[in-house]
Amino acid sequence: MLFGHPTARYKRVIFTLPDGNGSIIDEFMDQHTADPADRTLSLSVQIFCLKMATASERWVIDNLFNAVVLKNMPNLVTLRPDGLAPHIVGFPIIA
Repeated sequence: MLFGHPTARYKRVIFTLPDGNGSIIDEFMDQHTADPADRTLSLSVQIFCLKMATASERWVIDNLFNAVVLKNMPNLVTLRPDGLAPHIVGFPIIA
């Protein structure tokens, strides 16, 4: 659990959307308050998703020949076109 954990740097994380003109707002903004326990991290949802996708692609490339990763890959994340019973059934999910 991130929020409320004694070692968490931020009390809250906020994802910002582009403004009406398509401008990206606050890529990374550490909002300091008088109370350090009330700090907020603001991230652009667009930049966050792009960075996560780039990092994921890099991880895959870096681990193409890692025996441990290759062994466990089928259990990591799989496209399940019909869901995953009994949790979600009838439409595609990634789980």
